[in-house]
Amino acid sequence: MPSTNDTTPALSEAYDRYEHVDLARHDVLSTRVTGGARLTLFTDKQRVSAWLLVQVVQRGPSLSAADVLKFLAPLDLVLLDEAFSAVDGAVAAALEGRPTAPFLVAQGREPVHGCDSQCQWHVENPEQPPRSRLLPDGSVDHRQGRHYVLVQAGDKLFTVTPPVAGQSGLDVHGREIKAYQGQWNRLLAGENVRAEGSSVFALREGCLRVRDGKINVVPLISVSDVDYATGHIDFDGEVLVRGEVLPEFRVRARTLDARCVNRGIIDIREDLDVLDSFFGDVAHPAFVHGNARMARARNVTLYGAGNIEVTREAVACELHALGRLAAPRAALVGGFYAALGGIEVLDAGSREFSRQTLCVRADKLHAPALHALHERQRAARENVEKIHAALAPYAQAPETASLSGAQREALVKLARQLAHEQQVMTQARQQLQDELARLAPQVQARIVVWRRAYAGTRLELGEAALELTQNVDGPVRFVLDETGREILRERDFR
Repeated sequence: MPSTNDTTPALSEAYDRYEHVDLARHDVLSTRVTGGARLTLFTDKQRVSAWLLVQVVQRGPSLSAADVLKFLAPLDLVLLDEAFSAVDGAVAAALEGRPTAPFLVAQGREPVHGCDSQCQWHVENPEQPPRSRLLPDGSVDHRQGRHYVLVQAGDKLFTVTPPVAGQSGLDVHGREIKAYQGQWNRLLAGENVRAEGSSVFALREGCLRVRDGKINVVPLISVSDVDYATGHIDFDGEVLVRGEVLPEFRVRARTLDARCVNRGIIDIREDLDVLDSFFGDVAHPAFVHGNARMARARNVTLYGAGNIEVTREAVACELHALGRLAAPRAALVGGFYAALGGIEVLDAGSREFSRQTLCVRADKLHAPALHALHERQRAARENVEKIHAALAPYAQAPETASLSGAQREALVKLARQLAHEQQVMTQARQQLQDELARLAPQVQARIVVWRRAYAGTRLELGEAALELTQNVDGPVRFVLDETGREILRERDFR
């Protein structure tokens, strides 16, 4: 087959003349000059249709129909019946010096592709993007965007239409063109729903949620405030608080969406979203076993098993994330901020001198599970100290035989308690070391500061640490060197 460079000028000229042919959408199968004319056979990309182009390239052409059929024979085409008369017409036109348009010589069959099964929702689709809230002044409040799809027991949630099979096609050579066969793409019945044939129904009232390909109906509590009217909320579902969680009130739930948390006691199994301010209490750290998002945080101690996002600022907080700590438009001022997956912040510190630590290392991280091990170890250590204090008077006795029966019984009891607490402390220490060893390879040792890291900021990456004694303007990324013992600054990292 001649090279494309040899055929492109002639083809381009022909395609300019016949605008209904697009060179970019076709493939040239073969081209040859014979009998004073160039014969070019081209097809569409799937080779469903084949056209022949006859162009006179020499004066006094001697082209014949036999020449054309000889050109087509090696291409193994399934020729149309009308192709032979079209060839005769093109040859006659070539002998008379008349240009002709490409004509169809072979026609296959287009494949008919199948379709995947479709879910037809009979309620609002919970997988649609959240709706934003339009404010009276015309602006949009994206922070109010999350919405809930509430259903009642017995509601038909969705119906799955079966997939449509595809029909294979044929190319101009008579070979099969495979068609896409539709696949089942059904959602699985999850919690509090039942499947009946191709439909899924709710078993209880609640909030519709799709997670990991399963549809669930989860219970939802919606209140104005968590206060004396509601008492503590301990609920295996979703909690929506349109106002505040007031001081000393506990919310233990699967997820919590609140406008404000004011020194409440928070323990969430999945995700936490605080639209406005989160005021914390050192005596009551918050536990979030999924992702946490908040606009403003003050004096908050939060242990998170996922990512933590701060959208405005965090002041004098202690935030721990097993994932990332993302605050690309926020300032982290004063406090301790640790994340296994790296930290991203707009400002670290403020113009008024403050001390804050940005830490990416496993051994200083207190995620919920790690915090529980730390607490077990701490409680066991305190109990060991108390038992040692209780044993102090017995150490002054000259010998055990001088002790009374009650004293010996008390001594034995204390010795057993001491052995038990020492065992608990050893087990907690070993479990903590094992968990830290498991987490260590997941550390993403990088801290990104987009605008400024102020003096007084301490950076900890792995075993290396860096105290900033002067402001560092961003964007800058802090990473470890090859030895892992020194923190480097990278400017061109985007």
